[in-house]
Amino acid sequence: MSVTLKQILDLVGKLDDSPGDDTPRERFRRFLKENVKEVGQVRDYVEECIRTSGNQHNRALQDLVNYIGHLLGFEVTFGRYQGVPGQIGFDGHWKSPTGFHIVVEVKTTEVYAIKTSTLINYVNELISEKRFPIGTMH
Repeated sequence: MSVTLKQILDLVGKLDDSPGDDTPRERFRRFLKENVKEVGQVRDYVEECIRTSGNQHNRALQDLVNYIGHLLGFEVTFGRYQGVPGQIGFDGHWKSPTGFHIVVEVKTTEVYAIKTSTLINYVNELISEKRFPIGTMH
């Protein structure tokens, strides 16, 4: 049985940054981890996100990109969907088994360009919080 991303999102509920282990975002991420094992499935869901506008699919795309990091063997920290003053605003932080770090930003349009200075600020904040060891920053 093939399930579309829209059907999954309808079942899990509105993706947002609400805290908790049984929130829609955590149910969605758990669904991915427990049920999506093939790159082809991820590709199909990513393509559906790109074809479909709206916050729900944009947020799902962010989680799918981070899930790709998980499939590649990275330890993934999912970022917030929406920025909050006083918190680091990255979309994802991946750490490889060898200590290589990647800060992820996901955009569906060129209207909101990713500025290099913003990414550098995220890295600086992660270093300040000791989530990036200075000697292994890449």
